Amino acid sequence: MPAEVKRTLRVACVQLSPVFKDVSASIVRADQLLATSSISKDEIDLLVLPEMAFSGYCFASRDDVLEFTEDPRMPHQSPTFAWASVTARRLNCYVAVGFPQRVPAGPPSHGATPPHDAFFNSQMIVSPSGTLHSIYQKHFLYTTDESWAEPGPDFTTITLSFPSSNSVHALAASPTPDPPTFTIAPCICMDLNPEKFLAPFEAYEFATFVQNARPRVDVVVGSMAWLAAEPPEEGISAEENEVNKWEDVSETVNYWATRLRPLLGSRTAVVVCNRIGTEGESTFTGSSCVITLEDVRVRAYASKRSEEVLRTAVDL
Repeated sequence: MPAEVKRTLRVACVQLSPVFKDVSASIVRADQLLATSSISKDEIDLLVLPEMAFSGYCFASRDDVLEFTEDPRMPHQSPTFAWASVTARRLNCYVAVGFPQRVPAGPPSHGATPPHDAFFNSQMIVSPSGTLHSIYQKHFLYTTDESWAEPGPDFTTITLSFPSSNSVHALAASPTPDPPTFTIAPCICMDLNPEKFLAPFEAYEFATFVQNARPRVDVVVGSMAWLAAEPPEEGISAEENEVNKWEDVSETVNYWATRLRPLLGSRTAVVVCNRIGTEGESTFTGSSCVITLEDVRVRAYASKRSEEVLRTAVDL
């Protein structure tokens, strides 16, 4: 593709409050938010949802999460994949969504103890045709994850062809030998932090990986269940919430940008979709955002406390 062709990625984030251990109810919430947003077919290229978007997050053990683990390679056993497939085809876009993944164990060796299925905190990427494109498994686990999940093998990049509705196809010289593409680096919550909170802050493990990746990473795609540093305030009116919106989210958004310091000034964009709500004693902080790192500019951001759909476009 000629270098002068402008590539613009149209993105949306569904910031929702999952119903813990009620996948069907969480899916209804996501559908209602998308319906309210009025996003139609061919209007976005990438739709991002939070970490463990439909199951909820705060599982205590393998036994606790077992019922909610999914194997998207067995579509009839994966409600998250089923939803993402329908949504991707309906909107003609990629869908990135977090879920608890089950990888079935192989048959045991003769006389050996049967192996158990492996569980991962994962993000699936579903293509505009509704097929499973790829799965990323969270590499750095948070303490909550460690009670049931195994760490993924490493950070990774994924190269995707632009959906057919993107203007890059009309702008590219015709015919093109290869379809126009963009490269993402998937990220799930704790992946942005120092490993186990023990590694030096300045190691910037994920950002350094992205900085050195080839082909160049165009977009960091983060599915989050990021915790609030303080409990929610009571009695905040809608008007006060709107006035305080940036003040409420700026600390979290700035921290995410800080953790990507090696990429500041680069042409990489960041799409972070967090959740809201409370599970047990854990409160989640919203603040979903889209940032361009070349000019270190927040292109769009969501509130700290509300369910909403964030939508914007970034030049790559």
